[in-house]
This record gives sequence, C-alpha cells and structure tokens, in this order.
Amino acid sequence: MSAVGGCTVPDRRAARVLRVTVAGARRTALVRVSGEIDIETGRLLEDALYPEGAERIIVDLSGCAFGDCTLLSVLLRARRHLEPVLAGPLPAGIQRLFDLTDTTKAFTITSDVSEALLVQRHGGGARTKSPCSPHDAGITRSACLREVCSRHGA
Repeated sequence: MSAVGGCTVPDRRAARVLRVTVAGARRTALVRVSGEIDIETGRLLEDALYPEGAERIIVDLSGCAFGDCTLLSVLLRARRHLEPVLAGPLPAGIQRLFDLTDTTKAFTITSDVSEALLVQRHGGGARTKSPCSPHDAGITRSACLREVCSRHGA
C-alpha cells in the first residue's frame, strides 16, 4: 500500500496528538488512528473516512488512546456510506465505549488489520454474517477466515 495522505493535529495539551493516516490499494482505504478522538479532533477522522475512490474502508483503532462519543458518532455516520471494518486490537477504553453503548454489534470488529483485509476481501461488513462462529471449538476467528479464503481461492 502507498500512503495517499496524513496529517497531525496537535491538541492544546501538548501530551495529546491525533494522527490519522490514509493508505489505499484496490479500492480499499486503510485509516490508521493514533492518539485521542474527541470533540476537538473528531473532524480530522471524519474527513479521512471518505477518501476518493474508496469502496471499502478499514479503520485501525489499535493506536487510539482515547475515544468518546465523538468517535462513536463519526463511525456510525460513516456506516451510512461505507460499512467500515474496525481493526484492533481495540484498547480497553475503546472496547468499553462500544460495550457501554451497546454498539459493538453495529460494526465488524477484527483482531488486526490482516483479518480486516480478509473480511473486506470477502464482502464482510457490519450487516454481513461472519462465516465464523465464536462457538467453533478450538478455531479462532482469524483461522476460520483464512480457511474460508482458501476455499474461495483468495
């Protein structure tokens, strides 16, 4: 993938910096978030979620140190246009935000970017039932997705 954009927005408090990087390949945009998403920085993320030519989007939240209702609002609005796949591992505070607001089921959340790419490649999204069940004995979701991909020649 090649980088097609990126910027840094310093917050008034010097310790907080939000960085959003957008990269793309084959009509899939990867948005990597690091730092904190709140009312002061949320617009940068929102702008990054609509890269030109992207049909699918992966949002890597593994580097997101803090997110409040602004993060949640931006992601829920993005679902109107593209069904973003969220890549983790999600930091504890971000996972708690989704759990407390009962919005975990509104998104496809994967363990990492590699798994998110597999899900996107096979049409996965928040409204698409995963080919893997969490009850599959001894099989992780990643292993199951790799198996599904290999059956489909991907």
